Amino acid sequence: MFCQSYTRSFAFVFAISFTFLMPLNKAYAVADNDGADTGGLDTGGLEDIIITAPRLMVRENTATTILLTPQNTAGKNIDGFITDVAGLQLFRRADSFTAHPTTQGLNMRGVGANAAGRVLVTLDGVPVAGPFGGWVFWSGLTDFPIADIAITKGGSAGAYGAQSLTGRVDIRTQIPTETGGSLDVGLGTQGRLFANGHGAIISGNTITQFAAGHFENDGAYLIGADQRGPADIRASLNSDHGSVRTLIDMDGTQAMASLRWFHEDRINGLEGAVSDATGLDAVMRLVNTSGAVDFTDGFEITATYQNRDFNGGFISVRDAERTVTRPVLDQYDVPGESFGMMGRVQFGVLELGVDGRWMQGEVNENFSNIGTGFRRVRFAGGKQSVIGAFADYQGTFGDTTVDVMARLDRYKSFDGFRTENNLADGVLLRDEPILDQSDWVPTTRITLDHNVTDAIDFVSSVYRTWRMPTINEYYRPFRVGNDITEANANLDIERLLGFDMGLIYQPISSVKLQATYYRNWLSDGVGNITVAYGPGFFPLGGFVPEGGVLRQRANIDKSITDGVELSAYIGGEKGVTLDARYAYARARITDFEANPDLEGLRPAQTPRHSIDATMAYKHRQFYIDIHVAYRSNIYGDDANARRLGDMLTVDATASAPLQEGFKLVLKGENITNSRVVSAISGTGLVTLAQTRALWATISVDF
Repeated sequence: MFCQSYTRSFAFVFAISFTFLMPLNKAYAVADNDGADTGGLDTGGLEDIIITAPRLMVRENTATTILLTPQNTAGKNIDGFITDVAGLQLFRRADSFTAHPTTQGLNMRGVGANAAGRVLVTLDGVPVAGPFGGWVFWSGLTDFPIADIAITKGGSAGAYGAQSLTGRVDIRTQIPTETGGSLDVGLGTQGRLFANGHGAIISGNTITQFAAGHFENDGAYLIGADQRGPADIRASLNSDHGSVRTLIDMDGTQAMASLRWFHEDRINGLEGAVSDATGLDAVMRLVNTSGAVDFTDGFEITATYQNRDFNGGFISVRDAERTVTRPVLDQYDVPGESFGMMGRVQFGVLELGVDGRWMQGEVNENFSNIGTGFRRVRFAGGKQSVIGAFADYQGTFGDTTVDVMARLDRYKSFDGFRTENNLADGVLLRDEPILDQSDWVPTTRITLDHNVTDAIDFVSSVYRTWRMPTINEYYRPFRVGNDITEANANLDIERLLGFDMGLIYQPISSVKLQATYYRNWLSDGVGNITVAYGPGFFPLGGFVPEGGVLRQRANIDKSITDGVELSAYIGGEKGVTLDARYAYARARITDFEANPDLEGLRPAQTPRHSIDATMAYKHRQFYIDIHVAYRSNIYGDDANARRLGDMLTVDATASAPLQEGFKLVLKGENITNSRVVSAISGTGLVTLAQTRALWATISVDF
């Protein structure tokens, strides 16, 4: 397909660039955590000053940014850390060890769940969501040690802010200060086995980093023993990943070139329900923070390339005893790629920048199997682009800090196509004319931080953001069991208007209390809307079996979410810390002219109450924590007919040195093995998630 030739040529050019980029060093971006909300989730493993990958200083408001510093990430994907923050969740409750890769989008503050994700996820400032589906493949996200994870709630208007509808998660990696490395080797229940290694060579003004890892997990059954049949097998995951990065310092200007690759294979809980994905990311960056260029305080230029290829088979169980299966969809090739650029420059209190991203992708699939094999083939896809300019002003007036961010984007969705043919004779059955879409869209965010007293701050933000539906949402239908969801090439962009306000009380550095109220108005939010119930044949989606549902992606006119967020962080004198968070989200559809029966209902996969609490103890190199998470009832469908109930899980981590250079880490997730329901079908079949997993890791520094 079109991605393959580009991948080979770009990889070759990028490899050559490594050869000639040899003279970046230690004048890297420094993240100062002082004053930020360090959130007690697996914290305590890093110093206050962290050397991160070279970037122009990111102007974060420490009062509104949650800063996580994971203690040890071995054996656990990054989504397992960030979703421990109340109000931040994946599309479904299943984590990336068992969830289908097309359902791993990230959502925030109860603004309606969406598999594509409404949160901008970046790795060292670069977007990582795939160009076709907007999916984040968490299993291959990073090899290098994580410095911290900055979580900003509420839409952003800064760099790449066009797709930051409800917030941003920025994962920032560490830069070593000396030659050396480390190796993590672990094993655990569910057949979990993994090894990750990373190292660095420092020579003069050059640092070369390299990392690689392998992970395999037999997984857990997705169907409980009371409903399980011979067709049900464990949901397994095998992944490999590798990265290389070169950094050079040239008299105050840093250059960086990095290449990241990953591959994963999955069995999605049924015999024959297999999928695999491969990704390649390349980044080149030039940063100056010394003010070497006249009239500026620094500049950054970044170029990116991203390639994804996915394929997957979807299976339907044909009998109540779950013994007979049938392939119902074979997405044998789903490629996508993107090119991006970003440039920004700072002048004292002002930052100006431009960025852009060009994306293309397609789905090639066999479908319509009534028992004699697939009868039809579908080809669908298109291209997208977003080009924007942004400005950020941050000034202090007495006891008040004001941050004003604004951007203007031109988006375009074009060259869309969808054709369907008979497999036997190639006869064309469908060829839809798809109109191009384009427009100019503004984005704004204004944040006010007023120091009421030495211990109390009043913080408030107002923001207006938007998100363009992905190529996947426009063109790719999908099927889960007997439930069919059709694409919609006529979707409009999502728009969100929101504000928040709150008080922060911090009498001393080890005590911080915060309370926030927010409201978000979502217009034209994309949702999967029920069209018909099976059994029957419907022109839109074909035959729907008994117990199945036909849905189509559609724009919901208006939704409103009111929410309250409470947090408390207390650091004890003897290494004991307590971090507790509560999020309340009252989300409801307020206007839907095409389907008024949904008005007043809660968006699917949206809990009203979320609670997270972590107690941790650290003494020298010994560390232990216990994390408790609660999520109230959610609904698995738009009609609020499939009630999934609430969930309560307990996780734990302990680490201790064995001898110099060696460390033992023990981890457990859902150690009480509480029942967590992620889906219920129309026939009452329950899909489970987050079953108990225990593992141990030996870490070696060299």
